[in-house]
Amino acid sequence: MSAAGEPARRLADAGHDTVPLRAPLSYPGRWVDEPSLLRGDHLLPLGSFPVSASGRVAVLAVGSNGSPAQLHHKLTRAGVSRTVPLVPVRVSGLAVGLSGHLSRAGYVAASPCLCPGADTSLTVTWLTPAQLAALDATELPNYWRAYLPAADVPVSTTDGRPLPADGVHVYVNARGLLSNPDGSPRRTADQRTVISSLLAESDRLRTLFGPTPDTWVRRALADPGLSALGTAAFHAEGWVRPHDGFRHFARTGA
Repeated sequence: MSAAGEPARRLADAGHDTVPLRAPLSYPGRWVDEPSLLRGDHLLPLGSFPVSASGRVAVLAVGSNGSPAQLHHKLTRAGVSRTVPLVPVRVSGLAVGLSGHLSRAGYVAASPCLCPGADTSLTVTWLTPAQLAALDATELPNYWRAYLPAADVPVSTTDGRPLPADGVHVYVNARGLLSNPDGSPRRTADQRTVISSLLAESDRLRTLFGPTPDTWVRRALADPGLSALGTAAFHAEGWVRPHDGFRHFARTGA
């Protein structure tokens, strides 16, 4: 039973059993709707779990790291604890764009971008040092980890309370962001929409991956080498722009 008196549910029973690394078109995966605790392969209400007094750090998820199924998959592979608090939050001054590289799994991953005036719904995960190191290993070198002080990037829970942390860590893209023709960052969307729009704009990508999102992920999963060719196509189309807005924030991690 949870601290709130509700029974834990297996991820599959809670509708959180689809792993984006295995099903790329599901990216970024299903996130929690309320403060929750991933505990092994179960999900339960967070209750009174002491997130800010347990030696854990707050890490802002902008992509699949906010999915309990993806977290379970990554932490299981790393052989570390799979107990993780997840809290839906609102973040001021931050939007979510698209990475300038294609992941080995075949999805176009999300990446944060600074955007004054934006108000974005995201998820904070509270990670132990071992869990943080495990996620670092899955993100580097395509991303680097920055620390965003609360004074610069305010984060609050969905009921308007400030997050009980002085700031949050976040994985920042190191490969550039996909841009629109006017140079502005493309915004994230469901993966079928993202891939469909890219295919519609690029003969190169249609040659590599076929005409549909389904052919795209099928070919990408069958041939890991296609991810590098897809990334090269992003550059050849002139879509990849550097995004150095986070350069003045502290770099953390490896």
